[in-house]
Amino acid sequence: MADVYQHSFLTIAATKSHDGSQGCFSETSHQYVAKLVPGYNDIYVRRQLPLFPNHWGQLDENDGYPLLNRAWIYQEMRLSPRVLHFCNEEVIWVCQTSQRSESGCNDTDYNDGKSFKPTLFSCVNDTLRDKAQFTWHRTVQEYSRLNLTYESDKTIALAGVTQRMQRTRPDDGYLAGIWEKYLPLDLLWMVWPTPKVKKPRLARYPSWSWASVSSQVMWDGDWSPLQSVVVKDVRYTSDGPSHMGDCSISSITLHAPLIDAKSLLPTQVTPMSVWNGNISHAVTPFEDIRLEELCVNDYKPDSPPAPVRWPPAIGGFVIPLGVNVEDSFTFCGIHVIKRLGSDHYERVGHVEISHDALLMSNYTEFLSRLKRDDTPQGPDMETMQNTSRFYASRIRELLEGLKVSEIVLM
Repeated sequence: MADVYQHSFLTIAATKSHDGSQGCFSETSHQYVAKLVPGYNDIYVRRQLPLFPNHWGQLDENDGYPLLNRAWIYQEMRLSPRVLHFCNEEVIWVCQTSQRSESGCNDTDYNDGKSFKPTLFSCVNDTLRDKAQFTWHRTVQEYSRLNLTYESDKTIALAGVTQRMQRTRPDDGYLAGIWEKYLPLDLLWMVWPTPKVKKPRLARYPSWSWASVSSQVMWDGDWSPLQSVVVKDVRYTSDGPSHMGDCSISSITLHAPLIDAKSLLPTQVTPMSVWNGNISHAVTPFEDIRLEELCVNDYKPDSPPAPVRWPPAIGGFVIPLGVNVEDSFTFCGIHVIKRLGSDHYERVGHVEISHDALLMSNYTEFLSRLKRDDTPQGPDMETMQNTSRFYASRIRELLEGLKVSEIVLM
């Protein structure tokens, strides 16, 4: 069916309908029917029509487009060169370059990188190969929030988009939802937002794949891999075409530093609790930073609402994988535990690691804005930024210098 949508001239979508029984057509609500202004012969007014979502995240704010909340529809919208949406109040045309509506209220040209089409068509655009990782991460974030009747269809319902993207990545391998070329950073997905109801993991997918969780996922920020982390082996045997995502063998062997989860400090800092007016009295000198002083400033379990307190009762290890490119202050990794009766490990969470010194210095600007008489005078921003960079550099040296172990993720 992917080829049908891909090679179609026009896809007609009953976007207003919850199922096939409701069809395309409907009566326009009276509040959206134009009415003549009293005393004028040619001026009409009406209430502004509902906003057609410019990106998939806006679907949470508007329930008037139920078709777009279905996961199977996602790839049909992405692969179709032109779509005619029959909505409750108007018909909307969407193609690769623009969007036009009967009312004119939902007209958009796709050139800002934030709307549907830049994501939807970037997977088939050869000029965007350098952005392949970002495009895929955004694809998964958009897709994973949508509704599936059968969770076993998780990767199958995205197979058409995956196959198209494979054509722009001929030197890469698709591994149940992630890409071999971008290991280990593709392992840094996280469940977000945290669901209120516990959802079981999907056993048919490996724990290192986002497809193994029944929740929305995302990659947060731009990360650079730690040099001490090396992918030594990937064993992956697909059941059927690789783009379908089903596999019978799936393991990733890493040579990487392992940190005992219980050795990392918990931290629940707030802007008013970390500042004492003099950073030199509050933190450890650069040369004395030790592993025992690192803390987890954010933990997101893969199967929420599991307890998010740190350290977790299940123990395990943290594998640091990357450093934040934008600020260099935060290090990111995954929480793993040993499988029962096995020497292999499975992923159970996403971890951000830092040091109290960096958390303190990041709040300096916040405190300076309070302008209270009793706020102690602290170092200037340049001093604080230099301090943060020194600490970040020392922490990276510490992590890169840890003993490397071999670990097999299943």
